[in-house]
Amino acid sequence: MNIFINFLPLIILFSTVYLYYRLTTVNLSTSAKFLQMRRYGIAAIVALLPLYITNTQLFFWIYPSHILVAAILILTERTIYFIATKDSLTSFNMPFPIALGLYTFSGMVSLHILLLNIFPNHTFVNSFITFLQLILLLPQIINIFYYILFQSEINNNAIMLLYQTDKKEALEYLKSINYRIWSAIIISFAIIYTLLFYMNNYTLSHIPTLNTYTKILFAFLTISTIFYSIKKLFMRCVLMESFKAVSHHYKRLQLFKTNHMQTLTNLQVIKNENTPQNIVLIIGESASRDYMSAFSYDLADTTPWLKANKNTSEFYFFNHAYSCASSTVPALSHALTTANYYNDISFNESVSIIDIAKKAGYKTYWFSNQSKIGVYDTPITMLAETADTSRWVSDVFPNEKNFDELLVNFLPEIDLSNNNNFIIFHLMGSHIDYNNRYPQNFQKWSDANEIGRVADFNNSLLYTDYVLEKIYNHFETANNIDALIYFSDHGTNPNRKRHPDGSGFSGLRIPLVVYLSEKYQTQNPILATTLQNNKTKYFTNDLTFNLICGILNIKSNYYSETESIASPLYSFNKNNLKTSEGRVSLMSDPFDSEQIL
Repeated sequence: MNIFINFLPLIILFSTVYLYYRLTTVNLSTSAKFLQMRRYGIAAIVALLPLYITNTQLFFWIYPSHILVAAILILTERTIYFIATKDSLTSFNMPFPIALGLYTFSGMVSLHILLLNIFPNHTFVNSFITFLQLILLLPQIINIFYYILFQSEINNNAIMLLYQTDKKEALEYLKSINYRIWSAIIISFAIIYTLLFYMNNYTLSHIPTLNTYTKILFAFLTISTIFYSIKKLFMRCVLMESFKAVSHHYKRLQLFKTNHMQTLTNLQVIKNENTPQNIVLIIGESASRDYMSAFSYDLADTTPWLKANKNTSEFYFFNHAYSCASSTVPALSHALTTANYYNDISFNESVSIIDIAKKAGYKTYWFSNQSKIGVYDTPITMLAETADTSRWVSDVFPNEKNFDELLVNFLPEIDLSNNNNFIIFHLMGSHIDYNNRYPQNFQKWSDANEIGRVADFNNSLLYTDYVLEKIYNHFETANNIDALIYFSDHGTNPNRKRHPDGSGFSGLRIPLVVYLSEKYQTQNPILATTLQNNKTKYFTNDLTFNLICGILNIKSNYYSETESIASPLYSFNKNNLKTSEGRVSLMSDPFDSEQIL
């Protein structure tokens, strides 16, 4: 009977964690059931080992702070991911947070007992232990607040945003967080620290005394369990797996630089007789055609200039254009290169539209109002730096509010006496926070106490429309533009909070507008007719490379006419096009045609 009582805590602990594991899994295989049964059996033994060594297994409540920390480690990440993904995943396992909590309990209890037996200043020891516990809880606290803010788990898209965000953008976003949220965060940390500290003081009055040999044993137990917890368990939890995956992603991007020169040697370009002379590509940011009056029945006239040109013979509006991804880097790294979600070409082995233009004899320009990333070069920055001239607003006008109109200041740098120019403008557009994307005189609509929602988004679209007009007029006044292409990297839904996974199909429906001059249409009547005929066809912007190649009217060993909506051979439709990085069919969008003018 005494043996059963002594092992009762172990039985209860193992049964509890294994039951929790089984209740929070989806389509668990038989092998996984037994694998995790063994894993949690060993982990439960290790967790209670310091209690059995000190013969306090029946009084485990004397370690309340360590029980609390272990419970949070076991429950938080796994529960959040289970709730957030159980309806979309065919299976869900994620066993490591449970083992992490158990091994951490063993290591921290061992460390706490050991330090209290070595150092006479118990207040310092408890403060140190409390600090370590707060560090352990920090990822879980972040998980909790992230879920509260976005009703989503932290995933690769969220981690990628961290890699892409510079200090200025990060500070801007932090400033946008409501003061109530900051107050809640600060108060929460203070409460947690105080609670843990007083719990540790309670442990102080029940701490067992160790002899020399037991101290050595506890030192070994502390080192081994903490090392195993960090090396084998913490690094395999989803949060760290996401960090590792994104880090690996960026390392692969570095291969682009390494392989780029070799790739260029294989590039062959043949210019046709009627190759255009001056091409302008304008890349928008977060613009959704659902809110653009040139595309939808939205009552707010957010794009008056575009709308005024909708029925002219020189402008082509594509009513069924979608982004291939819900964030900038995957969208543009595919839109501007031969890599897309329909072929097997990787980004680091791809050719960019800048490479094509340079090979065809164009002088290339890249003017950007986006951030120029430092340590972690995004693919977009790498592409930009391959242009003959690449300039960033943040570099040239560091003390100015970075409105897109500042891009106009770069226009005099373009040598229009050189009749072969390929110019790219990368707008800040409607990047959140929308209220920071336009001057005060473009505040046409207002939402009372709703900064960053529909009204501010509409104002940002109105300002983008104005910038598009200014860029177009600069070249049109000089009578020196053959073609202009405008599309957005992705869209957004201003009725939702900022969310790394996008905003549903409203965040994927993007504008695509092509302008062809009368001279261009006269010289290339088949292409002009094709674009007119294809205006109602479906398109994802990872096919933009082939669209531009078609408009450049050049042939190359990297150009696929079947992937170019500017070609009669275009082979894509709603049935075979996909968005969300190739995972979601356009057939899933039931609302794609209901707002079209």
